[in-house]
Amino acid sequence: MKYFYIQFPKTGTQSVLQSLRGKIISDGHKILREIKNNTNDEIYTFSTIRDPLKYYISMYKYKVDSKDSVKNYGIMENNSFEDFIHDYVLCHNIEKWEKPWMNNYRQMLIKKHIQGKQKNIGYFTILYIFYSYKDPENILKQDDILGYLRKNKPDVDHIIRLEHLKKDYDYLVKKYDYPKIESFSHINKSTQNIKINYNDYLHLKEKDYFIYENYYKNELNHN
Repeated sequence: MKYFYIQFPKTGTQSVLQSLRGKIISDGHKILREIKNNTNDEIYTFSTIRDPLKYYISMYKYKVDSKDSVKNYGIMENNSFEDFIHDYVLCHNIEKWEKPWMNNYRQMLIKKHIQGKQKNIGYFTILYIFYSYKDPENILKQDDILGYLRKNKPDVDHIIRLEHLKKDYDYLVKKYDYPKIESFSHINKSTQNIKINYNDYLHLKEKDYFIYENYYKNELNHN
């Protein structure tokens, strides 16, 4: 049995990789469609998610604070969180926040099926589809994406919440014989000093309703 970790960026991936080094397989450049469609091995796949609004705040801080010349976010520090919401969260101009825009598979799907088309979902839901299903394009081209998600379970075998990392992983150890680990090392925690009040943006939960309903229904995930 092989255990493969699908890396959904900014959802505690480095903590998982560091803590389970040598016990799981992971390739940051591969997504579920590449793994599930190109192997005859018996594998269990798992991924991590997090509260979407916390993800947005973390991603905004990362982008406006980044000095990485390769990513070249450039003038992002001049954009407010409200700009980020309009462009990125609500999918009106994702290209602006994903530089350089290289038309890779994910970006191609966004440009073709999502950007400017008023699909009434948040960008986190798009990423959830991309990392959790073998055929993300089939989902993103649906007229009713949320309806599809409600009727079709993800192809990734297990999803772990970052806010409950050890609890959710211990469940896999107990029920599915995943490699045991005593505790997780939490690394790459955000240290930016940009202040954003989580509670001011709770209305955005409507854009990622499916994620909140399925994974955070009974959770109070306030900063």
